[in-house]
Amino acid sequence: MTTYAIILAAGESTRFGKGRDKMFETILGKSVLERSLDIFIRHPEISRTVLVTSHASSDRVLQLVESSYSDVRSNIRVIEGGKTRAESSFFGLLEASAWETVMPTVTSRGLPTRESGERQSHIDQQDEHAQIQKKGDGAYISKSSTNKKERVYVLLHDAARCLVTPALVSSVITYIQCARCGVAPYIPVRDTIRLLDEPNGSWIADTLPRNRLGAMQTPQGADLDIMLEASRVAQCKKASLTDDVEALRFVGYPVRLIPGELHNVKMTYPEDMALAEHIILHRRNG
Repeated sequence: MTTYAIILAAGESTRFGKGRDKMFETILGKSVLERSLDIFIRHPEISRTVLVTSHASSDRVLQLVESSYSDVRSNIRVIEGGKTRAESSFFGLLEASAWETVMPTVTSRGLPTRESGERQSHIDQQDEHAQIQKKGDGAYISKSSTNKKERVYVLLHDAARCLVTPALVSSVITYIQCARCGVAPYIPVRDTIRLLDEPNGSWIADTLPRNRLGAMQTPQGADLDIMLEASRVAQCKKASLTDDVEALRFVGYPVRLIPGELHNVKMTYPEDMALAEHIILHRRNG
């Protein structure tokens, strides 16, 4: 079994504070990015890791990888992301697929090149091998999954969720393997959620049923070929995606929701760091 982890760390941290990259903010002496990487790189069920970073942070990220993960450096690749989170996910999926089949060109800075021609060429290759099909019994397969002796899985994770546990990672992998579907963790919402009359509006348009709402978390995953094809289709159709399993839903592929973790919070604002510190200390003393 081969499982890729794609760690998404290409955001601009606009809500965290001007001039501050939350990926390098420290919690009890270790950066947010390193805490996320530790979970996946050291996880026994993760085979290889693709780290997607921004152009501005690429040198700093490469330095971190070289210094902190020299013993497993061959299992880590660092690439630059795109203009949106969905595009960064797509680039990460492309890199994982290329890693599984051919060696990409590497620049002198250690980052695989991402020229538009190379991207399109690889997308065209995927068309031949990763076409999603629906069987008569309602299950979904892909051509490459049926031809391969071994399935290849992929998990996509927001690096800002640095408190995810190895147990949740294992649960996502298990459900992908057993259910042959996309998988995403969630937690039930606690508050009443109301639909506003317009973006940032002041009037209530509707009240949503709280017992049917879930707050989505990462890691999210599926078979690599299926996730890549879904992402490719969504990119071509310019679909608006807020997370990775939305690409699967866009092409009609089933997604299974599993229980998430209350402490799998996303570092978004500076005050989230104090909460993260409290959670880590509680785990150490628990």
